[in-house]
Amino acid sequence: MSDAAEKNGGPAFPHPDCTFVNPYDPGMREVMVQEHRGMSLRDWFAGQVMVGLSRSGVEANYDEAHIAATCWRLADAMLAERAQQPTADEPT
Repeated sequence: MSDAAEKNGGPAFPHPDCTFVNPYDPGMREVMVQEHRGMSLRDWFAGQVMVGLSRSGVEANYDEAHIAATCWRLADAMLAERAQQPTADEPT
């Protein structure tokens, strides 16, 4: 994983590059390499925290800057905790 991917958790919804058949020449296959992988896992976590705070009504007591900082702080905490957990390949 690259340094940037380690910091932001990598893509939230990763997908492989895909191959498609050219409709004008069925014998010709092309590989589409996706340049943009979408939001990071850090973005996803922060968004989920924001939804939770909004649903709880807590945000009414704080300004937007405080709420945004809290979302990012909690997203970073989730990524740090996630990094401490064993992977599927590691024995528990």
